[in-house]
This record gives sequence, structure tokens and C-alpha cells, in this order.
Amino acid sequence: MAVLIVLAAAAKVPNHFGVLLLLGAVGSALVFAGLRDPVVAVLLLLVTTFLRVALPSILPVDPFVLAYLGVVGAWAIWIARGINRAPRLGAIECAMVLYVTWNVMSMFSSHQYGSVIPLSGAELSVPRFVLTGTIIPFTVFLVGRYTFDRASAVRLLLWTILSLGAYSAAMCILQFHGPTALVWPRYIVESPSWEGRAVGIFDQPVVNGVVLTLGFIVALLLAATRSEPRWSRILAIAIAVACAYGVYLTHTRVVWLAFAVVVLIGATSAKGFRTGFVMTGAVMTAAVAIKWSTFTSSDRSAGGVGSPDELQDRLNTAETAIWAVQEKPLAGWGIGRFTAMNTYHHQRWAPDVPWIRG
Repeated sequence: MAVLIVLAAAAKVPNHFGVLLLLGAVGSALVFAGLRDPVVAVLLLLVTTFLRVALPSILPVDPFVLAYLGVVGAWAIWIARGINRAPRLGAIECAMVLYVTWNVMSMFSSHQYGSVIPLSGAELSVPRFVLTGTIIPFTVFLVGRYTFDRASAVRLLLWTILSLGAYSAAMCILQFHGPTALVWPRYIVESPSWEGRAVGIFDQPVVNGVVLTLGFIVALLLAATRSEPRWSRILAIAIAVACAYGVYLTHTRVVWLAFAVVVLIGATSAKGFRTGFVMTGAVMTAAVAIKWSTFTSSDRSAGGVGSPDELQDRLNTAETAIWAVQEKPLAGWGIGRFTAMNTYHHQRWAPDVPWIRG
């Protein structure tokens, strides 16, 4: 299978056959390691999903799709060999199966509008959307419950998440403070989709903020873990600081709000490692108090949150979604059709909210 993939990729980029051959060898080794252990397979899926936007499209399928198939294959092998027990479906798993079933049925059903952006004609890949939005997360949840049952596996997962968070934080800082030559992928500094915001490897500040927030949480947890070596705990503290600063550099209010909620919850309920949350909350409160006028201004680049535009966007979008549910409460408008439906049936939250927003 790996040979076929390399040959297919070589047909697209014949001048880099040697590099592709090397990548094929590395990929084969990773596939072998992943099939031997679902823990490794899940971590490979995590990394390839993280790199999804950045990796060039030279393979016939996305690497994260291959990694997902590896997770399913590795877990099936473990169950067949008796290393792991077959899953027992509870209420949560049954709800997930029903939700995936509804998504698949909606994907194959006919709907009033197509899965396209009407103004540009760009088409949304609904199968890809269903795979990344429901099937992969639910599969990883199910596999994780029965696979990450050892301290060593959990520790490996935490350090993988921390590494991804650290990379995201580094790219945020380099994007704004340089040297920008070290930033990869290059679109972060050359053609970001959101100018003036830390978009990260995803080219999207909100998704980037989610990874930074997760990195911050894991960093504080590992920094407070006594069994970790001293050097790794110090490193975790440094990464936590970098992730927190990266969150600020997103200049995105929903990311800031989510981070503030995480800090508040951590400060009140993170038993054994709440000190970092308390200190972060104190620094955030002091910074807002010192620069209150700037914070409440509409200057987003300076850290202001006073601009109403994004809030009005979300209010109108929410009103449109509510209207859509009321119109078709059972079958719905079709998965991947909201953009088209919003174009033709856009609603306004209130008379004082401009209709054009959202």
C-alpha cells in the first residue's frame, strides 16, 4: 500500500522521487508501528490532523485519512489478538452512533440547496466534513476509552499535545516578533486569512486558540506533576507562558473568552495544580485594569474588544439557525448547506443589528 501511494505521488511530482521514496520508507515504518499499538496510531492521527492544512497535496488521499484507517486497523488487530476487549456501547456511544447515522443519511439525501458557497461557487466536501467533524472524533473517543488505560500511554498523549501547543505558540510569537524566516508554513506570514491575528498552522485564529488553550492546560498539569523530571516541569511552565501569550496574539474575542473561562474553572476546581491558573487570572485581571480604556476600545490590534461587528455576525447567524430549525425541525436543510441557506434566508437578530452582518 505504501509503495502504491509513493508511486501515485511521484506521478504528481516526478522531480522529487528520491524525497518521496524516503518519505515512503518513513511512512511505512510509522504504519508498522501504528498497527502494532493503537496508542501510536492515535498519536499519528493527532499529528497528521494537526498538519492537515500545512501538508502539500501530493498524495492521492490526505495523510490524516490514512492515519485514521490505521487507528481502526490497529484496534481491530488488538481485539482480534485478545490484547484489548471489544467495546461495550453505553448511552454515550449509542448517541454518537445515532448522530453519525443522521449525518450520513443527510449527506446522501437530496436537499433544496447544494453544498456550495453561492457567491463564489466553491464546493464543500460533505464526506470530508462528516469524517473530520463526527466520525474521527467519535472513533478516537471510543478507542481512547479502552486504549489509554496505562499511565505511560496517558503521559505520551499529554506530551504530544504539549508539543503541538508549543509549536503553535512558537509560530504565534515568531509571526509577530520574528524572525519570520523561521515561520512554517509560510502562509502564516505571507498570506494569512486573518490579517493581524495569530492564525497558526491552521490559518484560523479560533482553531489555533483551541490548541493553545489545550497546550496551556496540559502544561500546567505536567508542571505540577511531581513524578516528572525537574527540567521537563520547567519546560512545561515556559510552554504554558508561551501558550497564554499566543492566545492574546490571536486578537479574537471568543478565544479570549474561552481562555478566561478555562482559567476561572482551573482556579476554582483544578485540584493539585490550580496555582498556575490563579497566577494567570491575576495577571489577566491586572493587565485589563491597567489598560482598561484600550481593552474597551474598538482597536482589535491593540487588544480592544469594543467593536460590535463580530458580535453582530454571531447574533444574526444564531437567529438564522433558529429560523432554519423552526422551518425544518426534523429533516433539516442538509449537512453542509448552512452557508447556502444563510445566503438565501439570512435573518436579523434585532432591528438595531445591521442585516448585512453575518
